[in-house]
Amino acid sequence: MRTRLLALAVIAAAALTASASATIVGTSGQMTLIAPPPSVEINALESDTTMYAFDEQQGVTLAQPLNVDITTPGTYDDTADLTPGTIPAGTVVNSQFVNADHVGTGAPPVVLDGTITTDTDIIGIEVLQHGLNISDFLGAPGTAYPTGDFGRGLNLDDQDDFVIEQIDKRTVEIHSQVRVHTDQVRIITDGGQRPPVQHGKTQGFWGNKNGQALLVANDAFSAAKAVELGISGLCYVKVDSQAKSKQILPSTKDGIGLTGCSGLLDSGIGTGSFNNLLSQTLALSYNILYKGGYAGQTLGSLGCAGVGPLTSSSTVEQARDYANYLIGNAKKNAGAVITQSQIGDMNGLLGDCLNTEA
Repeated sequence: MRTRLLALAVIAAAALTASASATIVGTSGQMTLIAPPPSVEINALESDTTMYAFDEQQGVTLAQPLNVDITTPGTYDDTADLTPGTIPAGTVVNSQFVNADHVGTGAPPVVLDGTITTDTDIIGIEVLQHGLNISDFLGAPGTAYPTGDFGRGLNLDDQDDFVIEQIDKRTVEIHSQVRVHTDQVRIITDGGQRPPVQHGKTQGFWGNKNGQALLVANDAFSAAKAVELGISGLCYVKVDSQAKSKQILPSTKDGIGLTGCSGLLDSGIGTGSFNNLLSQTLALSYNILYKGGYAGQTLGSLGCAGVGPLTSSSTVEQARDYANYLIGNAKKNAGAVITQSQIGDMNGLLGDCLNTEA
């Protein structure tokens, strides 16, 4: 079983709330649109001449964030090329499903090629077994799925004889070679309008009496809840006291002494920039933990551009993790070499966009 997939998927920047449904509006090639079948379990919906596509549930509001395998344009012929991302909780989504399963389980393999087109934008695609399993709650009522069974996901690493093209952000073309098991793809589309974005609080807020009172009320300095900055063994501090938080945040903004990296930063990194990164990263961590609705949002939903490895579809949690990577590895002669430019770019993202109130 082997499939290459080229997907032009636009990750939704915010959750969706409309009641309108989306459906498959066209197919081509060896792709047949059908009503939801009784089963798409392995060997249940077989054909040597066509793949089958059908609409699953429409207008589903995600109760939890949903991880997906593909979120950006590209050709996907290797798992290393996937662009995983997260569709935020509260998003209203529609789901479409493609099943390819040849007759019987023996050789030779069957090669099938076809496309589906939907009437709203693609916001995520599941192609691996894990992604299919965790998104089966979007499945069509009355259809049995092979949740947890081996062999339902696409094999993107073992063969090179597939060509997949993406026509536009509403069309996915799949070229599939089916051997023993089943090739399955779930295409998740935009369900409608988007809810309000939840902005964070500034580093200044978390350092003032109101922010500090909120932290104390949430037991933020307990051993179980204390925020960790940097990487243990490199530049690192566990903010397990109010005094530490005040030293890091703008009221003092001199957290470097807590990290064990005073005078030990990579060449060219300014102490002030490093202290600012500590403060901004702590503020981002508190926004994720204690600002309602903030966690799980993407940079794009907040109107922020990516820096370094971060893109508009990266989550605020991924931004926090990258900031901690920079903090930890800023230690001289230890870990990766970090530059002042990297820290400056991250401080700009945090101070000018992620840790703002509007």
